[in-house]
Amino acid sequence: MHSFGRHLRRVPLIHQSAHLKLIHNQLPLGLRKFRISTVADESLRLCPCCKINTEDNPHFLKCLQNPARVDAEKVLMKALLSDFHPSRPALASCIAHYLTDSTALPNFTNEKLPTHMVSLLEEALHEQSQIGWHQLLLVFLTTKWLHLSASDHHVAERLDTAAGKHRIQQTLNALFTFTRSLWLGRNDILHKDQNTVDQTIYSMESAELRHYHANPTLLPTSDQHYCSLPLQRLLRSRPSVRRRWLRRVKTARAAFLSKGKQQQRITRFLEVSISPAPLQPAPNIAFCPSLTRAMT
Repeated sequence: MHSFGRHLRRVPLIHQSAHLKLIHNQLPLGLRKFRISTVADESLRLCPCCKINTEDNPHFLKCLQNPARVDAEKVLMKALLSDFHPSRPALASCIAHYLTDSTALPNFTNEKLPTHMVSLLEEALHEQSQIGWHQLLLVFLTTKWLHLSASDHHVAERLDTAAGKHRIQQTLNALFTFTRSLWLGRNDILHKDQNTVDQTIYSMESAELRHYHANPTLLPTSDQHYCSLPLQRLLRSRPSVRRRWLRRVKTARAAFLSKGKQQQRITRFLEVSISPAPLQPAPNIAFCPSLTRAMT
């Protein structure tokens, strides 16, 4: 756990969330997407790379159709074999064996491996097979790998714990780089088709934007200010801004059509009437007794 903590602190902060999701089987792979989906679509289970097998953690780590797999595996083996400790070829061989065939127990024989390390290697293989070999790629290594990495070349009883932890940490960093590359390669395949769909959606959306922006008279007078924004700036806006603009314009257009005529200006209701006051009718003298007496 000490080596795991040092390794996790070295993972970039923007990648720590995805790394922890991978470790705890919370990545949005096909199997998880199918479980949380409200529609039981069997195609959600399939791996986007091979489109044949159900995509879970073990398949994600071993899919041969992942475009980043070959280069990622070369980088992984190069990082593991950069140290000349006898335990490194054994660990690299076990990982390579699991990536090609997970049905059989990895078997490693090397004449350069000291005799006192053979028993440690057998114990490490046995313990790792008990917890699962795919857990090794998820940076869960048994303690025997640490003992094997800390063993001295010549003296069986001598253990260099600091050097062993350093080797394990290098292994965890190499495994993180490997799984990160697989994730990016898988996403490239997944979003390749989605980009085509998005381009179609954006082309239709852009046509609507151009149509409404070029015809402000389709909107009520009080809502024509939406078209005052420059068209190129609107087309370069974020998708959320474009959708919000279209939603507002369509709502205004629907209100305009429901009334059946163009909305009057607001100033129409603020104008002050300047028409002259109506003339009062002249009094009828014949029916005013007081005025008749005064005139006589």
